[in-house]
Amino acid sequence: MECGDGTLCCDESFEFDFTGINLDTVEFYPIENTRTIVMIFIKDGGLYLTISFDCGQTFEEPRKIADVNSEAIKDIQLLANEDQFVVAVKERIGDQDYKRAFSGMINANLRNFTFRECPRSRAAQKGGALKIALGFRKYKPTSDESATEECESVDYKFFIEGNTVNIECCGHH
Repeated sequence: MECGDGTLCCDESFEFDFTGINLDTVEFYPIENTRTIVMIFIKDGGLYLTISFDCGQTFEEPRKIADVNSEAIKDIQLLANEDQFVVAVKERIGDQDYKRAFSGMINANLRNFTFRECPRSRAAQKGGALKIALGFRKYKPTSDESATEECESVDYKFFIEGNTVNIECCGHH
């Protein structure tokens, strides 16, 4: 396995105003080989994302990426690389679990990001369980064999029913 150098923010510290934010909903993701930190949190019924390009000394204005019911949220995950990120949220609606995913592009030069929500999908049947994971994978943007492979974010849904686990993969390019 190849290992990179990790974040360039080791041994740094920073201040952030967590007023009104449930710390259980805060997730950080430092991007390897950069001074970039992506942060997600829930505040006032919204799922927010913000990015620091200087190890947390300053953060861009947080942007709401979705309305959420914080009591329904059961899991939040975040994964990022130098120019992409993916967020997955597992929420309980009634007696069913749902996965919502958001993918986006990071532009460090412009110090901003864009994002879009991916379709919501129902999870396991009654009595089953849903687990979510995130990753990046190679894909070809066209069926042209000479096309260059690119990288896309992907969310993985693991549906558990008894001893059977079904896996669904949803790529975001």
